[in-house]
Amino acid sequence: MPFPLLSRRLRSYRFSDALNGIARNLSATVVARGVSMTVTVLFTALFSRHVGVGGFGQYAYALSLTTLLGGLCGFGLDNWAIRELVHAPNDSARIIGQALFLQVLLSILCLGGLAAYFTFVHRDPAVLSVTLIVGAYTFLDVSGLLVISVFRAREVMAYEAIAVSIGNAALLLLTLAGIALHLGIRGVLALVSTSYLLKFIITVWYAKRRCGVGSLTREMRPAATPLRAGFPFFVSSIGSTVYANYPRLILAVFVALPMVGLYAAAERVIALVLVASGILDIVVYPMFARRIEHSSEAFTRVYQQVVDFTLVVGLLIGVGVAAVLPEIVRILFGSAYRDAVPVGMLLVPGIAMSALGYVSARAMFVLHREKLMSVTVAATTAAGIAIAFFLVRSYGVKGMAVTTLITSAFGYLFYFIYLRIKLGLPWITAKYVTFFALFVTAFGVSYAAQAGGLLQRLLVNGAMLLLMVVLFWMTGMLDWLRVFQVRVVSDDATVSVASS
Repeated sequence: MPFPLLSRRLRSYRFSDALNGIARNLSATVVARGVSMTVTVLFTALFSRHVGVGGFGQYAYALSLTTLLGGLCGFGLDNWAIRELVHAPNDSARIIGQALFLQVLLSILCLGGLAAYFTFVHRDPAVLSVTLIVGAYTFLDVSGLLVISVFRAREVMAYEAIAVSIGNAALLLLTLAGIALHLGIRGVLALVSTSYLLKFIITVWYAKRRCGVGSLTREMRPAATPLRAGFPFFVSSIGSTVYANYPRLILAVFVALPMVGLYAAAERVIALVLVASGILDIVVYPMFARRIEHSSEAFTRVYQQVVDFTLVVGLLIGVGVAAVLPEIVRILFGSAYRDAVPVGMLLVPGIAMSALGYVSARAMFVLHREKLMSVTVAATTAAGIAIAFFLVRSYGVKGMAVTTLITSAFGYLFYFIYLRIKLGLPWITAKYVTFFALFVTAFGVSYAAQAGGLLQRLLVNGAMLLLMVVLFWMTGMLDWLRVFQVRVVSDDATVSVASS
């Protein structure tokens, strides 16, 4: 082959538009999440020291209440809005405006309920003022997430990253200013609320100036569409919240609070790893919504590629975490939490299952199967509570971990099989049989090896990781050219290397 022709062909290799969009939005989302996590840690350290244990207890209590109510105020409308905005981008002002009206109305009702409770039922003026301030900016942040749906639907997450970064920088600076001025807890929190207001204003400004959203105030009026269409998303969101919290409540009732602490510590380690899955969740949703608008074939092709990628990466990360879980628990929580390690080992498979769970949930949304998803979440939660009732009384905190593992596995397999049947894709194939066999074997061996030393665990899990990489490559699940849709662009035509 002549060198000039070879040179042209080498230069013609490029990533597909889908991958370029994923990479661009992924980097913006990583920046936004990184800034938020860093500022949250710094704010907590500064604020807790300034207001003392009592003041920080008031704040934590208020934040817990308002976060739970925030799910009610949000009504799942940010998820609904992304799907609607992809379908009708020219109606963005109407979609966001009507949804905002419902959120504002619910926020006012929730703030009124909090005020009535702490005034007449549990009279506590100090907690009342703190709760109202925290509630106001928490509910405002929920509405800001709705407006951010415009950026996610149009796959321009850079604007979200800018607004989040500026808002968090303002939060940190205003907190430092409040501490320097020796303000009390309410004064500092009032300044903090200003940073949330600033972030909301910047978000709306970018939505109008960069995404062509019209006047939101003119479109903020009562409408049945957000209430009716958003209800399944709301039910699913509430069900997920209950599903995430019932294990600790059951442990508190049937066991003892120290066992709740062990379970929470193990659960926290898993949650830290799942931050990466949360980023994937944000990126794939608008991509799925756009593909389904183009054609069902385009969506099916992208869905299969993303699922194979998620299955492999989730399992590899889960096995890697299992190898060093005892060290992670000891570093984060101390040696007193060593009994959390066996619990964590039972929860580690959730890393792989949750990664695919995010992808499956977004696929269900774009296929308008949110009602089925709501029913499934409710049924899984009810089944989990029933199973836990027996296992926790017999096996304590490990019984709760086994319950979580069972219910997670049910959802994992149900959505995997349902979506593949719905899309006309095979699910009993050699590569998936290989994957699930490796899944069970890998986590079973990791659980058995947890009492060994670090070197032993690294050798065992490292050998399993190497074996998995080889087998995944042989079965086609690790075919990066197919996953990333690298294309060869010649002088005559564009040939896609991606396969379904």
